Amino acid sequence: MKKIRKLLFVIVLALLFACTGCFPRSPEFNNLDTYSFYANMKPSLANYGKKTAVYNNRIYYLSAEHGTQGIYSMFLDGTDVRWEFEAADIRSLTVDASGFYYSCFSHVGMNFNGEYRCFQLLHRDSATSAPIDLIDQAENTVQSDLENIWDFYLAEDGCLYFRTAQMDFYLGSMNLSASAIYQGRILTMPDYTIPLDNLSAIDDPQLDGGLVIYQRKNQMFPVSTYTTAEADWATIYDDNVSLFDLAKQRTILPIDALFLSSYERGNGPYSDHWLLRYTDKGILLAYEAGLYEYAGISKTLCSFPKTESIYSTYDTGSDIFLMTKTFRKDGWIRNKFRKLFQIPTQKGENLYRFDPLTGGCPAILKLGDGEAFLFIDDNTVVAASGKEISIYGTSNDKAELLRTIKVSHNIVDRANKVDTAGDWLFLYRFNEQTQRDELIEKVYIGS
Repeated sequence: MKKIRKLLFVIVLALLFACTGCFPRSPEFNNLDTYSFYANMKPSLANYGKKTAVYNNRIYYLSAEHGTQGIYSMFLDGTDVRWEFEAADIRSLTVDASGFYYSCFSHVGMNFNGEYRCFQLLHRDSATSAPIDLIDQAENTVQSDLENIWDFYLAEDGCLYFRTAQMDFYLGSMNLSASAIYQGRILTMPDYTIPLDNLSAIDDPQLDGGLVIYQRKNQMFPVSTYTTAEADWATIYDDNVSLFDLAKQRTILPIDALFLSSYERGNGPYSDHWLLRYTDKGILLAYEAGLYEYAGISKTLCSFPKTESIYSTYDTGSDIFLMTKTFRKDGWIRNKFRKLFQIPTQKGENLYRFDPLTGGCPAILKLGDGEAFLFIDDNTVVAASGKEISIYGTSNDKAELLRTIKVSHNIVDRANKVDTAGDWLFLYRFNEQTQRDELIEKVYIGS
């Protein structure tokens, strides 16, 4: 209980500072729906996603195309569209033999910055069964702040690893924390092992030097410092926590772009990091600022200037693709000038191919202002500009444009989100009137 008393003391101090106006407060910090455009990068046939999932040759997705907002499904070729069950909005969806798991809108919460939308973790055995609130019925929920479920991952043993969007008392922003539920109980710290605990692992003054990994079976959470070892503690905290699957050698729950840099980085430190590869010989990690290798000591493999930040990665098994955002230089005069003439802070996005054997990291595709990447796999990358989707092959030194697809809506917009499943791209837009994400277009991007 000592750790809990310390946390309560910090919270009381935070409240006192907030009352004196020392904390930045802005509704923008709660804005997870129209703050920036983002695309969910995941395998196209994955049985999980933000808005879509593929299971048993059917695509499941959020829609209202038959008049009722909820989960719909269709065959991989787009035929046999049917309504499954009602859901006002979702942030995460998984479908498997045991039914539907989804993070569903539940209510509007309040914090220092005002109102924010909250989502609960539900399960249905089938489309016709009643939903069950998994968190509400679980043990140990008193030790966790679990009212705003961001996303989750269902492991092979049935354990649900989930992340919550939580208030940062010091900065006023929303960050991602992690927990897990197994057989009706929220796991606590003794359920995890710690294969690595080096609080000075990263020898770089621009980065938060700690590297601690919490592990349960094949699932790993890399953080920059200890959470606690107390038996009743149930949440893993950091600025933003990601989830790595050791067996798949892939980050399953990455740090979504809207939680990462949206302008020129400051002088650090930066604790947001995620695992790319984990072996007995060493660990490969990505930060916004570059790639690092840790094998007892740290080694910088590639780095980017403050005006460029990694926001997504994709491992082909040999090379690793890095997607970055580039920004205009920060500063009071520059910011005022850009605001006056409505010049966006972000200049574009880039795609790099990193070779772990040689350390080479050439750019193979560069996008301009108002353009963004939507999807990537071993041989293809999909990008958007205005109302056009461009599909590139990535097998050569430079990405080769294969074809383009015209669509009905502007894709890259701060109120829009993209998820892909089974060679289909689903474009969602947040509706200010209904206060929910709504499907505005689905496009076949397969060959």
